[in-house]
Amino acid sequence: MVVRFSSTLATIGLYLPILAGIITPMLWLLPAWYTAWNVVGFIFPFSDIWDGLWIPFLGNSPLLSVLLLPIWLIEVALFLGGLGISVWGLRELAVKHVEGCGLVTTGPYRWTRHPQHLGIILFLLPTALFSPTHSMLWIRPGDILSWSLISFLLLIVADWEEIRLRAVHGQEYEDYMSRTAFILPGLKLPFKLGDVKNRLVLYVVLFVVYWALITLVLIAFTQVHLVWTR
Repeated sequence: MVVRFSSTLATIGLYLPILAGIITPMLWLLPAWYTAWNVVGFIFPFSDIWDGLWIPFLGNSPLLSVLLLPIWLIEVALFLGGLGISVWGLRELAVKHVEGCGLVTTGPYRWTRHPQHLGIILFLLPTALFSPTHSMLWIRPGDILSWSLISFLLLIVADWEEIRLRAVHGQEYEDYMSRTAFILPGLKLPFKLGDVKNRLVLYVVLFVVYWALITLVLIAFTQVHLVWTR
């Protein structure tokens, strides 16, 4: 028992520096989440509604008791599923790094080239959805903005990571890209991001599309009654 416990601790100690190196570049997510509203306040319209709450169902609504449990279960599943994908991907990276392997294509990397990014997007998604309580369901437009912005930035970061990976692994990574989805398993892009010559133009176009979609969402919230808690 003592030997097994000591072996486990030694294994964890071996992986910790590797995991720290993998996780550290992602620490920008926390300040980005809490500053998203202020940073993009001059880009997106209707900033006066971001902190409002849309409360479609109160305690006296018969639908509330019906919707609470399914919504709660869906959000728990999204959170645990996303967290599981992220941890699984980190484990594969750490194990293969210790083994001295090159390109990692096992575990969740069989279906998506960026499982950590997919996991983060999924386990943060419940923060942008309905927040169920015993007396109401509510959703905040600003939370949708924060989640969508973080997701958009994660996609850009993932694309930049692929520039380095292609340079390091060459044709092996090209072949991996041709058979594995970028983010969502089973969803292949109609073009390879790596083949785009002017990435700045691509990012601007993608941001314009993103801006238009989120603006439509925000416009929809101007048509409903919002409640301000502060």
